[in-house]
Amino acid sequence: MEIQQSPLFIQYIKKLGWTTEKIGPYTLFIKSFFLVGAIAKLQRTVALPDIHRLVAMIKKHRIKLLVVEPDSSISEDTLSSWIAKIKPFVRISTTHYLSTKTIRVNLLPSQKVIFDHFTEAKRRAVRRATSLG
Repeated sequence: MEIQQSPLFIQYIKKLGWTTEKIGPYTLFIKSFFLVGAIAKLQRTVALPDIHRLVAMIKKHRIKLLVVEPDSSISEDTLSSWIAKIKPFVRISTTHYLSTKTIRVNLLPSQKVIFDHFTEAKRRAVRRATSLG
């Protein structure tokens, strides 16, 4: 299971004030803004959700912007076709989350081994985050 679709991540996002909605096996993360509407994020899904169910969520939550970050197994052609179908209902984020912004780490090795494989900049960021709490 992708971490952004795990129950613990969903619980964490809810504590940050986001609403979540299930669309099939996937979770849509929604952040509402008073009078403006909402933004929604669809993260790391291995399949794109049904358009009709998603449109119902868009209308229900007054979603104005949808950020889509599918799993790398979804082809660009499939994604482009899906976006073309959903575009009449919501603005789609054109900025993709690049792999340079999202770090995927194999958690099977020890913490020291994982840390040693980070670049110096990443190790520094971890040390800083740890010291700041």
